[in-house]
Amino acid sequence: MNLADLHRENGDERAAHQQIATAENEISKLHIEGPAKAEFLRIRAALKTSDGDLKGAEADLLEARNLDPQNTNVTLQYANLLWKEQRKDESRKAYEQILSGNPNNRFALEAMGYLYREDNNPKLAEQYFNQLAAAYPDDYVAYLALGDLYTQIKEFDKADASYQKAYKIAPQNPVVISNAANAAIENQQIKLAGTWVNRAQGKTNDDPRVMRERERWLFHKGRYQESADLGYKVLQELPKDRNASVYLAYDLYDLGRYDDVLEVVNKYQAILPQEPNFPLLAGHVHKHSDLLFESVNDYSDAIARDPRMTEAYVNRGYVLNDMQNAAQASKDFNTALKLSPNNGIAHLGLAFSDLQLRRSKDALAHVDEAQKLMGESGATHLVRVTAYRQQRLLGSAEGNTPPR
Repeated sequence: MNLADLHRENGDERAAHQQIATAENEISKLHIEGPAKAEFLRIRAALKTSDGDLKGAEADLLEARNLDPQNTNVTLQYANLLWKEQRKDESRKAYEQILSGNPNNRFALEAMGYLYREDNNPKLAEQYFNQLAAAYPDDYVAYLALGDLYTQIKEFDKADASYQKAYKIAPQNPVVISNAANAAIENQQIKLAGTWVNRAQGKTNDDPRVMRERERWLFHKGRYQESADLGYKVLQELPKDRNASVYLAYDLYDLGRYDDVLEVVNKYQAILPQEPNFPLLAGHVHKHSDLLFESVNDYSDAIARDPRMTEAYVNRGYVLNDMQNAAQASKDFNTALKLSPNNGIAHLGLAFSDLQLRRSKDALAHVDEAQKLMGESGATHLVRVTAYRQQRLLGSAEGNTPPR
């Protein structure tokens, strides 16, 4: 490691720049060419990249390649720079050049895997990560990368198998544990998620990423207070974390701490302006407080952020029913059913809309669907009684009166 690299590792950018300037003066005096100057240019390019001068960095790296064409470090750095500039085809060619001379170059194999993953080509990403694993079977990096790839494409059994291999090599790596727990939660394997987070010991257990997954696991176990306590701790370390803030808001809602819910929502709607769960929860709180107009606006905000959020349409539909706006409520329930045809709550809400609109036959059809999906309830009986009375079938209405 040279002096400039050491300064950068210690976070002393000014010293690194001074070292480069000194080296540049010495090189210009001695008229050094070839590999020595190429290495200087490579280091200077790294500093320029950190300063945002990508064009200057590219010029240095191209000159360094001309001076020392066999320098793998220069080519790697150039490939990384091209990737940073989103010139992915050129970047791939540079990595391929490295691999043609050294098929097991760990950095090029890993980079190619992530490049193809970024381009939504999981088959080729998997191929390169598997090559990396075969070349370096005692390194956890490839198995972690495979686990993350399989999680992304929702092949959760493969993901867990890969994380297990990574864990055997690096048993207290917080990224391995947290990512594996996340995959288990995404697959609704809450017991498995608990196994993963409980493997963390000592400093690993205090890592904010591990704490975040423990927060999520506690929520799914119904341990809302413990989950909320962890959520606040995680957000001190990861103040813009989506999962930590969303789960904290849901914890507080399930604890009935509605003012605290709104405090979290108001703060994080600005930090995460595309997250639909915050206005959804605000809608729930306002609905609970009978602030119906505010609730409708909240659910509309959630829908604007995520037009496929079934829960927002369903909840807005129920509020619109309460506001005697059955026609608009009916539209919301129908949209929800297009997104989620087996949503029994949406069928039931649509049945109530139909009753307001005097469409008793449609109400009966939708309550039948609701009952198939959710079973009998006082609400399903109420729909039937009202629908039969609208049809003046009083005998049928009496027969469907819910038991006291």
